[in-house]
Amino acid sequence: NKLESSVQVTPDDLRKYYDEHRDQYRVPEQAKVSHILIKTPLPGPDGKVDEKGAAEAQRRAEDLLKQVKSGANFEELAKKYSEDPGSAKQGGSLGWIGRGQTVPEFEKAAFSLPKGQISDLIKSSYGFHIIRVDDKQDAHMKSQDEVKSQIEPILKHQKALQAAQKKADDLLAQARKQSLDAAAAAQGVPVITSDFFSRKDMLPGLGPAPQFMDAVFTQQEKSPPDEASSSQGIVIYQLLAVKPAATPS
Repeated sequence: NKLESSVQVTPDDLRKYYDEHRDQYRVPEQAKVSHILIKTPLPGPDGKVDEKGAAEAQRRAEDLLKQVKSGANFEELAKKYSEDPGSAKQGGSLGWIGRGQTVPEFEKAAFSLPKGQISDLIKSSYGFHIIRVDDKQDAHMKSQDEVKSQIEPILKHQKALQAAQKKADDLLAQARKQSLDAAAAAQGVPVITSDFFSRKDMLPGLGPAPQFMDAVFTQQEKSPPDEASSSQGIVIYQLLAVKPAATPS
């Protein structure tokens, strides 16, 4: 975190990252829609549909369509009569949808109607829909300025990792030439000496560190200093002593 706050992201850094990741910032064609759904009966065990029930559903849907076309409040009708429980509570709103997210009949109507227009009855496998297109958005590429706030933290993190790795490599090289204590003193960082711990323990300040534990428990006692990764960063360590496994008496 300290390194991230100190690194600088230049306009060239932003432009290079944006150019290399353009596909991430492509926005597909979208429509913001609301609908009222009147369900039709599902086929019975014999595969037949209750024709009387289907006709009644159509009659109810046609009546609602007349009310909507006459200026009735779409949201209130959706809340009261729509049989799509998820959107009914929202006044019929489905929010933004893209192609391939709805059944074909619904998609065709949603993407062919202009903004603000209400469809005629649309029949789908779910039933009868009355669709209102609340907004539309053409496919486009987000500009670099639009995604700058998303890119900057990524670049700061990448640069901080690079700086941390270089700092760790330099400290390790110095520790192997002199000693861990001398290298740490020169870098102005503390040396922490642990008590004996097992592979399952979690050391204070390191958090989950399976790579560190794997490195330590395959290291030879009193080997030269080495480095390993942890969830908190890079650890420069030296294995001072090993206590063999033992069965309590």
